[in-house]
Amino acid sequence: MALSELNIGDVKIVDKVGADVKTQRFLQNVGLMPGVGVRVVAKVGKNMIISVKNTRLAMDKTLAEAITVTEEEE
Repeated sequence: MALSELNIGDVKIVDKVGADVKTQRFLQNVGLMPGVGVRVVAKVGKNMIISVKNTRLAMDKTLAEAITVTEEEE
């Protein structure tokens, strides 16, 4: 499932980040990488704000569609 499909408050685990190398490197630097939990904080139009560890990150729908997530492990 794509990150863009989640609703506010949903918590999932990042499965894959399908972005260009420069963007992947940036996302890794802020903690967004496979195996990490993410929570959707807000959705505004086609943009969304997610929480990763202690960081909030805003992204557009195109980037959110390139990130796949799975169910949170219990």
